[in-house]
Amino acid sequence: MLWDAELRAGNASTWSGGDELLACCFANLPADIRELRVRADAGFGYDPVLHLLECQKAPYAVVARLTPPAKSGCRACATKR
Repeated sequence: MLWDAELRAGNASTWSGGDELLACCFANLPADIRELRVRADAGFGYDPVLHLLECQKAPYAVVARLTPPAKSGCRACATKR
């Protein structure tokens, strides 16, 4: 099912306007939808998008490249538990 879409220029960066697009999607969510899950690629794994997902309490997964700084951050989070 296509939930919402936006036609963008081919030279637009992946994340450019992602938060506005997601906010529009949530505003146009059909009322009869009881459960929502979101999957995004690495281009959308930044704060405004993640904040919107957290506010919607929607389970989500964002794919990201596991770079050395990311690995370090994962280890730091794991040791805080």
